[in-house]
Amino acid sequence: MISFFQVLGGMALFLFGVRVLSKAMEKIAGNRLQEWLDRVTNRPIKGAAFGAVATALIQSSSLLMVTMIGLINANLMTLEQTIGVMMGQEIGTTLTAQIIAFKIGDLCYLIIAIGLVLYEFVSNRTLRRVGEVILGFGILFLGMKTMSGALKVLAAAPIAQGWLAYMGQNYLSGILAGAVATAVVQSSSAVTGLVVAMGLSQIITLPGAVALLLGANIGTCITGLIASLRLSTASKQASIAQILINLIGVFIFLPFITPFSNLVETTSNDLARQIANAHTIFNVAVSAILFPFIKPLSKLTRRLVPIIKDTRKVKLAQYIDESQFRMPDIALGEATKELHHIGE
Repeated sequence: MISFFQVLGGMALFLFGVRVLSKAMEKIAGNRLQEWLDRVTNRPIKGAAFGAVATALIQSSSLLMVTMIGLINANLMTLEQTIGVMMGQEIGTTLTAQIIAFKIGDLCYLIIAIGLVLYEFVSNRTLRRVGEVILGFGILFLGMKTMSGALKVLAAAPIAQGWLAYMGQNYLSGILAGAVATAVVQSSSAVTGLVVAMGLSQIITLPGAVALLLGANIGTCITGLIASLRLSTASKQASIAQILINLIGVFIFLPFITPFSNLVETTSNDLARQIANAHTIFNVAVSAILFPFIKPLSKLTRRLVPIIKDTRKVKLAQYIDESQFRMPDIALGEATKELHHIGE
């Protein structure tokens, strides 16, 4: 029971580290994010490149989705442009798994100490934000260390061994488990971190880990879907497009999990690194395969979620949207545009 609580505590630390890291990067890049997005989304390939780099830097795919939804609602971004950025975004999210696959041991405490000193005792704003980023990384690694240590003890239980063996043989169950777990915690990073921690503890097979990761890719769409339910039809279309991309990717890879795992095994001798590589290769391959089909995907999305014109409802605000409120820098920029619009 103590080991189970340690896993929960480790996951909590991991999620908190991701949150601290993401918030710090938001402060550094938040006010520039929309400006960059405006510049690079005129072509799908630029949008995909931006999505990959931005998500890797700010460690928050949800932040990028919120920004895009605001631009879609203001008619400043098309569905095709959004899908291009999403495909890059899928690639950018894999950086988290690559980072946490490093075995840094007790160095996480030193990283936390350095980050805390910079954040608490340095007056320079830029250095404080850098300290916050370092602190986030340290807490993230501490969570991984706590989880992997406790998982070794839990894996010794006969029930856990039976479940892990079943996951390694029944891929559909693994995908379902990954999707449900991600939908419940509403964080693919948490599930990915847990799977990599299982790899660090050597308690899961690579095919079983791949199945869980495929499920996590599906489950991560639930957050965007829930958020879009109370927003405009355009934002619902963006959410459905994300679901389509991930579902199609999983269906493409599902029959080939075993040969795919055999291929990934050649990339490293370390199981945790193999899991991270599998996550990266899957997302890069899916984006590459689906990239030529951006227009057909957008047409399918529009058919699934058609825009119904309602003459009784007039949208007064052209730029401001409630989805922007979690990002003050972006919300203030849109408010400025709204003031100019009202003045005209």
